[in-house]
Amino acid sequence: MPSEKRRFVVNTALTGLSQFAAMLSSIVFMPFLIDAFGIGTYGLFMLASSITAYAALLDLGVGSALTKMVAQYAAEDDSAAMSGAVSSALSFYCVAGLVVALGMLLVGMATGLIFNVDERGAILLRNMLWLGAAFQLWYWPASTARYVLAGFQRYDILAKTGLLATVFSIGAIGVVLVTGRGPVLLVGLLGLATTAVSLVNIGVARRLAVGVPVSVSRASRSHLRAIFVFSWAVFVIQLSDVLFYQQTDRVILGVFASAAAVGLYEAAAKFNALVTYVSGLTVSAVLPLASSMEAQGRHASLRSLFMRGTKYIAALVAPVSLILMLLAEPIVRAWLGAGFVGQGLVAAVLLLPHALVCLGLMGDAIVISKGRIAARIPYVIAQTVLNVALSAVLVVKFGVIGVAIGTAVAHLVDFPFHMRFLLKEARIPLRDWLREVVAPVYPQLVVPLGIGFGLRTSGIVSTLPGVGALALVMLGAYWTTVYATGLSPAEREEIRNLASSAVARLRGGSSA
Repeated sequence: MPSEKRRFVVNTALTGLSQFAAMLSSIVFMPFLIDAFGIGTYGLFMLASSITAYAALLDLGVGSALTKMVAQYAAEDDSAAMSGAVSSALSFYCVAGLVVALGMLLVGMATGLIFNVDERGAILLRNMLWLGAAFQLWYWPASTARYVLAGFQRYDILAKTGLLATVFSIGAIGVVLVTGRGPVLLVGLLGLATTAVSLVNIGVARRLAVGVPVSVSRASRSHLRAIFVFSWAVFVIQLSDVLFYQQTDRVILGVFASAAAVGLYEAAAKFNALVTYVSGLTVSAVLPLASSMEAQGRHASLRSLFMRGTKYIAALVAPVSLILMLLAEPIVRAWLGAGFVGQGLVAAVLLLPHALVCLGLMGDAIVISKGRIAARIPYVIAQTVLNVALSAVLVVKFGVIGVAIGTAVAHLVDFPFHMRFLLKEARIPLRDWLREVVAPVYPQLVVPLGIGFGLRTSGIVSTLPGVGALALVMLGAYWTTVYATGLSPAEREEIRNLASSAVARLRGGSSA
């Protein structure tokens, strides 16, 4: 168990480091790209990114299914089954890449009809989509290696290649800024960076899967059937994620408002994306671990993972969400200037649901690993329809903040149904969940909020360093309070042991 916990923590930390680096680079370079492109052109660039994100839905949950199967077959030492599963997924991704490329070509041909853009904007958006379509032919088949690495729990490799991708992306942005070229060149350079990183993943995956032959000719209907039996419900959840987390908001703004509105919205979206990244990394390594526990019949361990994992996730995500809500306006003013100040309120609206929705992250990951997420599908569909409908109606009257309200309301309406489903699946009484998860985490939020409200109008929030210092003070005060009052003695000792182990590893690495 200690080594299993340590591996889980390390995998999560490595994934978080990679994702945070990518997120930080996008935040840092956003104002430079806006200055270089102009707000309208930058909005078109983000709109093209959102259309590409929609194309990712064609994954149909196959990636998650492949991760689970590789982990299972590796534990069972079943090379033949692993070969069939990986080969079948590869064949699916070859077809998916072709379909996505054709779809982006078609959307590119009709940009002037679909979106509220002028002729120049339509041509620019078309060119970005067509160039992106070419890279899809490689990206999809190559992504098979990433899920193989995840199945082997080699998140260290994925973290390194993720950091490499971030370095390449920063280089691409630097080239565009120095040369004064537009977003089409940036799309091309980012595509080349993704291609280079995927080659590294493929090389490592082949070394790990020695003795596991992989080719399209080894694909089989039985393995594809097994993949889709697991993946279809995951796909619906992924569909909901794509619709909720900014992509639909951008597309609705592009259709009913303008490219400039998409650019303005991106200021608020960066806050939402940051918390989404933090939320995602907390469960990034859960699927193979929970699958292993379920296969071994370790139900007590799964319950502990659900309860303690949920508590720790809430203690991380809830305060970050509320602190950013409180400081969003001064951050936007210091970061992007007075022209974006109104987006602070939009950011606050988008951030509010995260403080509650984080309570379902660990439960969702565990239920997915057990293949029991299908019962959640009707609620996800209803939530998605409500989000799209509200956003489309409210954007006409309220503009950018209208799509944010639609997203937030849909999340908050669904929350009690979501938690009822998860607690029923985990067979955990509501009173136990409130006592062991909610009580140790949420009352303590009054500490950072009190500090924030007391200093929010002071001079400290007039600069980004000042805002950052205040945010760290608020977060430190909260975590100190939770550590002292919300954790059991055994949990505090475990955290101290993990911290000591991490320090020892760092010292050993520096000495070497």
